[in-house]
Amino acid sequence: MTVEKILLQLLEELKELEVNPQINLDDDPNTVIFADLQLDSLDILSLAMQLEDAFNIEIDINDLPRDESLRALSEHLLKLSD
Repeated sequence: MTVEKILLQLLEELKELEVNPQINLDDDPNTVIFADLQLDSLDILSLAMQLEDAFNIEIDINDLPRDESLRALSEHLLKLSD
């Protein structure tokens, strides 16, 4: 598993959710901040469950780095898979 694979899956899952319309998910993942997506708690839970299933990992949603970029979030998820 790579950061790029996780990032692609993360972006795919986010496109299914109602994110802040001012955020373009096609922008550089180093600049899109997770918290700026303005996901509600149910969306975050749904996203975590989808990613857990996709990568066979366990995610504590309280430990998600919300003030990080999408790439940094993907790196965090990669560490969970080790």
